Amino acid sequence: MLTKKDKQQKDDIVGLLGNGTSFEGILKFKGTVRIDGNFTGEIDTSGMVIIGNTALVNAQIHAENIIIHGEMHGEVNAHKRLELKAGGKLFGNVKTSSLTIENGVIFNGHCQMVREEPRKLREAEPPPQSAETSEASGPSKA
Repeated sequence: MLTKKDKQQKDDIVGLLGNGTSFEGILKFKGTVRIDGNFTGEIDTSGMVIIGNTALVNAQIHAENIIIHGEMHGEVNAHKRLELKAGGKLFGNVKTSSLTIENGVIFNGHCQMVREEPRKLREAEPPPQSAETSEASGPSKA
């Protein structure tokens, strides 16, 4: 069953792997893909992955947002948000900045919470020299 949020995102779906279908390989796309069948492989997107309640997925997923209603085995990297919906099953490790788990979910794995956007490190600056150090290392006045 699609939630209201899923229905809004349904209009943005650029691909669908329907119930009763299977696919093995690497999937790269922009937009939203919904999987209701069986998928094995890798998914890499700047968009959203929706794993429907009839889906069985064995994959490594890198996506902005991921919604899991079905069964997922593998590594999940949701850069912005991961939602585990009631009845969903996740067996694997998660890296995300936002995690929602509804009642009735099975989650067996580890979760690492990270910032949505990694901080940029400043370049190392040399430490300021104290007055004593600059006098000692400077030219002597005689």
